[in-house]
Amino acid sequence: MKTIVVHKAQPSGVPIDDVRLRIEGEIQCPASIADAAVAFDREADLIMDAFQSLPQGTLDALLVRMLEKKRSHFVVAWP
Repeated sequence: MKTIVVHKAQPSGVPIDDVRLRIEGEIQCPASIADAAVAFDREADLIMDAFQSLPQGTLDALLVRMLEKKRSHFVVAWP
């Protein structure tokens, strides 16, 4: 199992929780596209909640890398 350790944000009046994100098991094939959307949204919400413990600079850099990974989705044909 791969272990990744990063720093958490500095508290600014609100306590910052230590968070452990464990990715395991394979996703089960949902019954429908709608069920898949609900499952993906639920997991994304859980991860986003965990991300609240990250420093804003780390979160910003992560977002940039996520968008770079999907860059081809944003390419517009130019005549």
